Amino acid sequence: MPTLLVTGAAGLCGREIVNHFRRLDDWEVIGCGRRSGGRAPFLQHDLTGELPVGPGGFPPNIDAIVHAAAVIEEGATSYGIIDSNLRGAFNVARYAAAAGAKSFINLSSVAVYGSPRCDAIYVETREARPVTLYGLSKLLAESLLSALLPPLPLCHLRLSYVLGRGMKPYVVTNRLHDQLRRDEDVVIDNPDTSRIPFIDTRDIAKACEKAIEHRVEGTCNLNGTPPGSTPPTLREIFEAIREVVPDSRSQIELRDWPANAVQAVYPSELLEQKLPGLDFTGFRESIRFALEQRE
Repeated sequence: MPTLLVTGAAGLCGREIVNHFRRLDDWEVIGCGRRSGGRAPFLQHDLTGELPVGPGGFPPNIDAIVHAAAVIEEGATSYGIIDSNLRGAFNVARYAAAAGAKSFINLSSVAVYGSPRCDAIYVETREARPVTLYGLSKLLAESLLSALLPPLPLCHLRLSYVLGRGMKPYVVTNRLHDQLRRDEDVVIDNPDTSRIPFIDTRDIAKACEKAIEHRVEGTCNLNGTPPGSTPPTLREIFEAIREVVPDSRSQIELRDWPANAVQAVYPSELLEQKLPGLDFTGFRESIRFALEQRE
């Protein structure tokens, strides 16, 4: 039975990846994180320190790694986020090489492209120009892993807006959800001209499975918008959230600020070739899944 190590296993994406592979019954899954991550086997360890191998530590041999651990602070102003994310990637890469890993999946972010602009299309070949320290840390981690891990099959999955259980309270879906639950007035800017590309954590887990199975290499944008279509508008997303809170008495104000509208798309030129038939969850179902535990 092959063994999979998932770093960041107690986080938003890592938790779902662990659950997905454990349901497959043909993988032995080991989780790793700075805080406890549910049922064993789980290794509680800060990846900024060297990974101890042996009894009570990391196994001397591993078949595949999904590196989902990262400090995620889009508005961070401290360079500590770069230090933490690069140290973690470096130590996991050294361990992967020493343990004979046959596949490595790195969860990156579309933040490497910079601030999304109206009507912008970001394919994998577009120049990466991060404007946040988080985006820069992700781009640097990609480069570091690519330098340290040849000829190991290495796949960078650049994730769009992630929907799943355990989202931070300040993300837009949770913020709107909380306002509706408290019957507070809601102001939505550019409801019909702003679009948010999303990806469900369950779809991330499925993509990791297929990427390992097919030994996918390279950099892939991963978002839940089907090829040939556009991401949902902010109005559609809000309506889906309101379906979760149907009895809210909040008053809604819609405002148009054309100069601030965001309509970026992140299509993948690689996933459609390497992973045909990868079905993505609809955004309404994703939102309900993400919010249901908060009810």
